[in-house]
Amino acid sequence: MKTSILSSLSMGAALAAASGLQARDVASLTTTSYDNMKYYVQYSTSAYCNSDDTVGALVSCGSSGCPAIMADGATIVGVLPSTTLFDLEGFVAVDTVREEIVVAFRGSSDLRNWIADFDFILVPYAGCSGCYVHDGFYESWQEVQSYTLDFVEAAFADYPSYTLVVAGHSLGAAVATLAAADLRIAGYSCDVYTVGSPRVGNLAWAEFVTAQEGYEYRATHYDDPVPRLPPIVLGYYHTSPEFWLAAGPATNIDYTIDDIEVCPGYANTSCNAGTTGLDGNAHSYYFQYLGCGSESNGISLRKRDNPLWRRDSSSSNITDAELSEKLTNYTMLDIAYSQQLAASS
Repeated sequence: MKTSILSSLSMGAALAAASGLQARDVASLTTTSYDNMKYYVQYSTSAYCNSDDTVGALVSCGSSGCPAIMADGATIVGVLPSTTLFDLEGFVAVDTVREEIVVAFRGSSDLRNWIADFDFILVPYAGCSGCYVHDGFYESWQEVQSYTLDFVEAAFADYPSYTLVVAGHSLGAAVATLAAADLRIAGYSCDVYTVGSPRVGNLAWAEFVTAQEGYEYRATHYDDPVPRLPPIVLGYYHTSPEFWLAAGPATNIDYTIDDIEVCPGYANTSCNAGTTGLDGNAHSYYFQYLGCGSESNGISLRKRDNPLWRRDSSSSNITDAELSEKLTNYTMLDIAYSQQLAASS
């Protein structure tokens, strides 16, 4: 049963302050987890296709985006409103075949400008002591938090024995991780499957989420630039571990379980975080193409003349080459900083 989110967040802060949080020890990827990662990326894809649907509609993704979900006849039980800042959207669905309730978030329609703005402000997170998270991600989550909790509570009222899963891609993956953290604090057990997620918060927050009951299956791909941001040197850390789809090219979607590298640690730069450049394709391909229908309909890192959102108009003036250079410089700084952290530990 859902408890009051405000009281639960306060309790979570006290528990976090009282416990020593350690990284979860995940030495390998199981066959079941591998299959689930491939399955839930279909939900991340479907979030691009179903944001305008109504309650009671079947989850659909055109011809090939989510065949397993469509075969199960998963039904939308709640549609989340578009967020003001990043134009993020999502839905809550029920799958009576797998006996699951799934919360899915899509990525931003104009990711490039978030990268170009370099607006990486940390603000306090209510759920744990000393925790800080990205202001824009947190603001976006708070816009849809009450809707999500209400939809999940209603779904569990109808299906009390079902399991809960959260999924998301890109900036939607960041919101999915925040959602999973708060759903757990509110009393729900859930796993979260993300692809192409940026870093969300500081070390205390990453440790807190990693130590919660439930798992974070956080996949990165090749040289995808989004998981490298915001930089470690600016106080941001990932949950642990990372599951790196390491081999290229950027459009590669054929990965066996043996092709995926498990990268433990909150500031590990030996996997995706050690790559450079501005490769938009790597961000759009995770076991499949992430987008609704045609591959031209997904998110883009290419420069746009009329971005859909931005806080700083100067972001529209930076060239792709300049942006790539900035990202590479951040990678070099992060590698040096992570080496210092390792040497001092």
